[in-house]
Amino acid sequence: MMVKEVAEKLGLKILSVGADQQVTGGYVSDLLSDVIANAEEGSLWITVQRHLNIIAVAQLKKLAGIIPYYAYIDERIASILSKFGKIKDNASPELQKIRRD
Repeated sequence: MMVKEVAEKLGLKILSVGADQQVTGGYVSDLLSDVIANAEEGSLWITVQRHLNIIAVAQLKKLAGIIPYYAYIDERIASILSKFGKIKDNASPELQKIRRD
C-alpha cells in the first residue's frame, strides 16, 4: 500500500513529498531513540511528537512517513490494522475481495 492510499483511507492530508512511497508496516513510539533503534524502513511512524527532529529521524530510518497522533484517528487505524500491526482482510472493499478470492 502506498502513503497516498493510507492517507486517503484514514482521511489524512499529506503535507510533504512522498505520497508514492511504499508502506511496509507501522511503528508507534514517542521516543526518538526507540524509533532510531527499532523502526523498520518503509514504516509509517505514529507519534505525538511535533518538533522538527522527527523529520530527521524519519529520514535517517527511511520511514515512509509520519502520522501525528490525534485521538480521532484511533478508530480508523483500528479498522485497518490488527493489534499486531498487520493489514486486516477487510481494510478496504478491494482488499477484502482479493483476499476472499
